[in-house]
Amino acid sequence: VVSEFDQDDVHALGDNIVTILKTVRSMTQPEVMDTVNDVVTHLQKPVDDEVSLWRLLREVRDPEVRRGMARLLQMIKSVG
Repeated sequence: VVSEFDQDDVHALGDNIVTILKTVRSMTQPEVMDTVNDVVTHLQKPVDDEVSLWRLLREVRDPEVRRGMARLLQMIKSVG
């Protein structure tokens, strides 16, 4: 660890340690970890080669899909 960080890095870490710890605490909440686990599980599943526009439109009728899309839009807005 010592060889990876110079003095400026250590000062920057010290200046931001509260923000870093708050972020780590938020990320390790059970609901966040469950969501991350769900995402990783779904990313490992194969995707059908035949994904038509009609099939995608049918998926939008699923309440879980709509909630997921709403969350995704909230994340995009927070980044932008």
